[in-house]
Amino acid sequence: MSYDDFSESLADEVLTEMAHNFFGERVQLEERIKLLHAAAERLRQKEARVRERSAFLNYLMLTPRAARALHQAAGLDPDAFDDPGDLVDRALPAHTPAALTRKGEYVKWVLAAYDALRRACLIYISGNRSDFEKNGETSADDADYRLLQSMCRVINEEIDRINHRCLPSQVLQTAKSFDPTAQTKEHFTGGGAYYGDQCTLNKNLAFKHIDFSSLHIREIPEPPSLESVQAVITREAKANYAENKARIHHMIDHVKSLCRRSREQ
Repeated sequence: MSYDDFSESLADEVLTEMAHNFFGERVQLEERIKLLHAAAERLRQKEARVRERSAFLNYLMLTPRAARALHQAAGLDPDAFDDPGDLVDRALPAHTPAALTRKGEYVKWVLAAYDALRRACLIYISGNRSDFEKNGETSADDADYRLLQSMCRVINEEIDRINHRCLPSQVLQTAKSFDPTAQTKEHFTGGGAYYGDQCTLNKNLAFKHIDFSSLHIREIPEPPSLESVQAVITREAKANYAENKARIHHMIDHVKSLCRRSREQ
């Protein structure tokens, strides 16, 4: 092999490696960004489950006023859980509460609905499955709010690294340096161009930071444990029962019939 052949082979090898590193890192980053958006979509589906359980708890409280009073008593921002009190089959419990009295039964319904809402919130916020695996409500590959925050932060750090470490202008200038013929031609014709670090090429090919708010992910507060608020929730449920006894009797019968029908399907 002649010196020129060896030089050309070495240049091809170096340029191939440069191209692999430059485009490979950019492709990997683009894949991570796609994964982030896919995870955001999965998290929006989990948000729907939180809304369904919030709506069911509000339904049990009968009126927005009673629902807000319960949230406030539990130390929650009522505006964060002001979902319309609708009934969704997925929010119905697998086992209906039972008690010796209707009032006791109603209190258990409210406590169970609150705990279901809390569990859905925790799974949404942190994907914490240690307490809930026995309920079969989680999946190991589910996204969660804190995971998405971390993913977004890491991707933005990677964007900074790629934007500053391997500028397109530098890659182009290096590639041209391996082509003596093109350099000679540019020298005589004046057709060469210098690409500074702030050139349009770099700006157009630079990755943009991902604004977490652009993912349209709702921030949901973490409800206190059932044990810490059980007394105040029981108090609010009993007060609501005293004011709306007849309506609550009818409502419980209706919900229990829906639960039976759901189990039969």
